[in-house]
Amino acid sequence: MQNINDFYNELTNLNISINLFDDNLEVFYEQDTENINEYLILIKENKAQLVDFLTKRKKNLNEIPLSPAQRNILFKCLQGGSSSYNMSQIFKVDKSFSDIEKIKENFNYITNKHEALKMKLSNKNGKYFFIVDNNSSQVDIFDNVEHSLVTDYVYSTFDLEKNLVKLGIFKNENEIFLCLVLHHIIGDDKSLSIIQKDFLDFINGVSVDHNLVEHFTDYLTYLQNERETINRSKGFWVEKMSNIKRNQSNSFNILHKSETPISKNGYFSFKLNNKIQRNLFPRLIASLSFTIKNLFNKHYVIFTVPFSTRDILSHHQQVGYYINQLPLGIDSDSHRIEELIMNVRNEIFEYNDHKLYPFSSIMSGIGISHELFNISVVLLNEISENIADNRFEAVKSEVIQNVSLKNDIAFEFLYDENETTLTLHVEYNDNFIETNNMEKLINKAYEYLLETE
Repeated sequence: MQNINDFYNELTNLNISINLFDDNLEVFYEQDTENINEYLILIKENKAQLVDFLTKRKKNLNEIPLSPAQRNILFKCLQGGSSSYNMSQIFKVDKSFSDIEKIKENFNYITNKHEALKMKLSNKNGKYFFIVDNNSSQVDIFDNVEHSLVTDYVYSTFDLEKNLVKLGIFKNENEIFLCLVLHHIIGDDKSLSIIQKDFLDFINGVSVDHNLVEHFTDYLTYLQNERETINRSKGFWVEKMSNIKRNQSNSFNILHKSETPISKNGYFSFKLNNKIQRNLFPRLIASLSFTIKNLFNKHYVIFTVPFSTRDILSHHQQVGYYINQLPLGIDSDSHRIEELIMNVRNEIFEYNDHKLYPFSSIMSGIGISHELFNISVVLLNEISENIADNRFEAVKSEVIQNVSLKNDIAFEFLYDENETTLTLHVEYNDNFIETNNMEKLINKAYEYLLETE
């Protein structure tokens, strides 16, 4: 029998999940799992070892390690940029659903279901780690629905050692607004969609299993235990960063910046055809790169791209930060845009085998300024009908000017599969790129995107 830790990780990679319940094992698996009967026999034969392993593992969760990506967020928060990591979802609630106690019960249900929502940071001798606090959820009620009050609530800074999620209920005689705010250190963009769906399921009386097969803390512990395996990707990233270093002098990322960034925002909406939907993310990266080459005469762009690490089935309905930011250097020189799309697609495909390697480790010792990694591109997918409910209306909150910027340019694309529309929210430092140039960049990139069909 192999090492019990390796056996447990092998089961996890096969989407075979084991829960410890009163010294008994609960096993969950997909019906088409290959050789499942053999694995069930092995689990039964090694029950005592697995129970001991899971018991010790549970005790160790009193101090839960941050993932490398979370440590990077924490570092930036401690430098004074915490509120820029607030993620929010605002709903206007129909008058037919105005039971405040029911709303609070719903929120407590969701926070109890998702362990990540009960996490907060703790600091021991300068070392930060997560702890799970069953009493950390925060609900605030305001007898006022003024827009400025809601906006202030969205961007108020979390006390990271107190709580990392909160719900604001804003009401008057005629209206109720719900404002969910989640700190990015415990949740990615998919997490907001999961919470939203759980909320609607709860009020609609949909039966939902309260006990998740795994929790986000299991994922964090897995990363901690698999550091040796993850570090095998070091050679791959040394080669990639050497290439970026060779091209940095001709990179678009090097532009004049003042010390005080000014945040500007813009929203754009585009209609796509069916052909463009395929390989959409490589098409977006290629279109942006091609546009930058033609408008600014810079053929090399370094993008910071979030790679999802939700690699097993049980992760897909969990709230948590399943993201690792990775640098993607794109050279558009002497390429047609069709060739560039293929190059980007192949590069992203190659990255998938090495996406758990920490960004902080990629950056250490390479002699490249962190300021080069200042252009972020995110693509989110949405299926609008899955979250539709006529008693709730999603409200888009305005972004406050002069908040702390995480990037000099942040492109966030939201693709609606049903409507085949692409919505772009761009946040940028206008000391890095002027507003008229940003608008030219976006409109020209859209033209190139349409040409890729």
